[in-house]
Amino acid sequence: MKKSGIPSQRKATCCAVSAAVMMMGAPLAYAQTQGTAQLAQTVPGDAGAMTPVKVVVVGTRASQQSAIERKKNASTAIDSIVAEDVGALPDRNVGEAISRMAGIALDRGDFGEGVTVAVRGNGAELTRVELDGQAVQSAGGSDMAGGGDGRGMEFRQLSADLIKSVDVVKGSTADMAEGALGGGILIKTRTGLDFKKPFASLRMAGSQSSLNKKWAPDANLILANKFMNGRLGVVLNASTTTLDNEGHQALVSGKDQGYYRLYDFDNSPQKTFTFQPGTVNTADASTRNPMLSSPLIGGGSFDSSTPLELVTRSAAAQGKADCQSTFSALSTAQLNTIVVANRTAAQTQRTNELNTCLNQWNDYTPSGPKYVVRREIDRRQNLDLRADFKVNDELTVYAKGSYNKRHDDINTLSFSMGNF
Repeated sequence: MKKSGIPSQRKATCCAVSAAVMMMGAPLAYAQTQGTAQLAQTVPGDAGAMTPVKVVVVGTRASQQSAIERKKNASTAIDSIVAEDVGALPDRNVGEAISRMAGIALDRGDFGEGVTVAVRGNGAELTRVELDGQAVQSAGGSDMAGGGDGRGMEFRQLSADLIKSVDVVKGSTADMAEGALGGGILIKTRTGLDFKKPFASLRMAGSQSSLNKKWAPDANLILANKFMNGRLGVVLNASTTTLDNEGHQALVSGKDQGYYRLYDFDNSPQKTFTFQPGTVNTADASTRNPMLSSPLIGGGSFDSSTPLELVTRSAAAQGKADCQSTFSALSTAQLNTIVVANRTAAQTQRTNELNTCLNQWNDYTPSGPKYVVRREIDRRQNLDLRADFKVNDELTVYAKGSYNKRHDDINTLSFSMGNF
């Protein structure tokens, strides 16, 4: 009898592992056998007769897939946003939703809300916006608060609850209506035929400003139904929105900031500062040319001071009287020698030269601070009624009516310590 070289402890371990593998393999083999038998019983005959299973993708992934398919099948550069459900657009503002796309720049208003968009660097007045195939424009221009071009579209007026898709076409095709230089924005809303059964939706929300602590309501109602065996679809969309915005700013009064020489308050005989002719760049030939040449009636020209002469004469003045004598007003005899059309410009130039000299005695004045409170109460009301009739599988006609009203109250209060 030959003695095995494997220790007894290793033998026990090997036997235990082998037994465990056999126990695991037995039910697995049984399960495979049972599954094969069930398949044979379920699908008798040829395996090719199995009915294919149709997988329908819905929800957010379906909207993403639809947007990708639109971009892939388009004949020009296009980006799309597709809402998977009613009121599911990424933002409450259509302009803010499409600003997520590449090549779209959003212009925001005073309170941060998206107003207009620019496609490929072109302004709102060069972008065509269509709603269900019809060109739309804002009644108040591209910015109701600040004016703006009448061709621009302000997206704050458009309710986003019933938006189905938004296509931003960055090129042009033969079937597109003209009127867009940068691109076209094609907005489509839901129709009554899109709903499989009667639909009703009520959304109520509110917003609060962190400054005035006032709540502003926001509500939307959507009703949709089909009639005539599903051939006629009617949808009603009504919304009302109120925004109570407030903004505070600390500004500087006037266009000049910091210290500037405004007026000689103390009427001191001493200059506040003195021109330094040595700082003039004499290497520049324009410093030696007259700042204004007025043609004379008899020929030639009446030349004003050059920049170098103006600085040099002003620095030599010891008092305001010296400035007035050096840059005295043009006499009637001098004006009569100048061509009539150029006399006013010549007299204005001499006055500017005198003020430049007298400016050496003006005192430094600080800019006055100003605190501005800007309040806006924006009320918007929208009502859309649309009816679609399906004539056949290839033809659908529709009629649509829209009512939009916007009332915007803007108040600006300025608090300042006084300025000149």
